[in-house]
Amino acid sequence: MTEAERRLCDWKCKRSGSFFTALFELMARADAENLAKLSLGFPDEGEAIQRYLTLDEYWPNLEREYNVGHADMDEEEECAAEDLLAMIDDPALEKEREQLRKDVLELAERESKEAAG
Repeated sequence: MTEAERRLCDWKCKRSGSFFTALFELMARADAENLAKLSLGFPDEGEAIQRYLTLDEYWPNLEREYNVGHADMDEEEECAAEDLLAMIDDPALEKEREQLRKDVLELAERESKEAAG
């Protein structure tokens, strides 16, 4: 595992609040042109996020390797993969983003009603 991959895992697993956390957040949301620009300054991190976003087996394999090195984590802390594709500014994903928004709002409304009695 490279240093950039470890930083990617720290970001995904919310184990860091560093500059690299902000960098990966930015890279995950960037369009292709801006991701390429960011990758010029941070080539290793750019390669890691591009692999994460495009290769199906990259994250599960990386996550397993990372978790082996963090055996001290309990189940709640254990890193869970999240699908960041909904955050990418790709017009083709607008339906998925809209459905996700609706689902989140429905869940929040349901939980609010349950809490109110």
